[in-house]
Amino acid sequence: MIKKVYRCIAVIIGLNAFSFAGMPFSVDDAGTVEQGNFEIESAVSFWKEYGEAGLGVKHGLTEKMDIGAGFGYTFAPEDAASMSSLGLSLKFVAIEDHLALSLAGTLGETAYAANVILSHSVKSIGFNANLGFEAEGGIDSALMTFGVSTLYESDRFITGFEIAGNHDELNWWQIGVAVQIVDWTVIAVGLGGNFQNIDALVVTSGITISF
Repeated sequence: MIKKVYRCIAVIIGLNAFSFAGMPFSVDDAGTVEQGNFEIESAVSFWKEYGEAGLGVKHGLTEKMDIGAGFGYTFAPEDAASMSSLGLSLKFVAIEDHLALSLAGTLGETAYAANVILSHSVKSIGFNANLGFEAEGGIDSALMTFGVSTLYESDRFITGFEIAGNHDELNWWQIGVAVQIVDWTVIAVGLGGNFQNIDALVVTSGITISF
């Protein structure tokens, strides 16, 4: 359950503007939504008999901080269909474009996560590294989490690759692309999977609208 909760928080509402990593990548970057702006994002992840959808909104409170809220819905398999609890997130930039901290949790549940984010760019190549933890219930359930990504950015395209896992195993990889079709709209698609099960693939697609 905690992996579903954290994925909803991290992927559905933990996403940033086109100038940073953002959807479909789950490894976060050290950017926030511009002060006074909003981002609305809708995404769906699916493969064969598995399917989840999510909707989230983020708002730039200050030049260095944004907040977010979102929820997800599991629609397949049918016997597992359910709505997730509302997730809340906060992100603070300590060093612009390089270092940030994000916190997330769910209302009505003791599921929460924290993440330290490092980012650095060399010309058109961006590198991101995440280190944090996620827990459901007491501290005894906490898992240390990590992720790294490499992205190539052009004027309207981002392509990249990421891997992620926890202190027990490396369990996630993804390749993806995001395309800015107009100044305020980005569409994205990614293909990911589990290193422990080569048949457990996931397609993620969605749209982000900024205003």
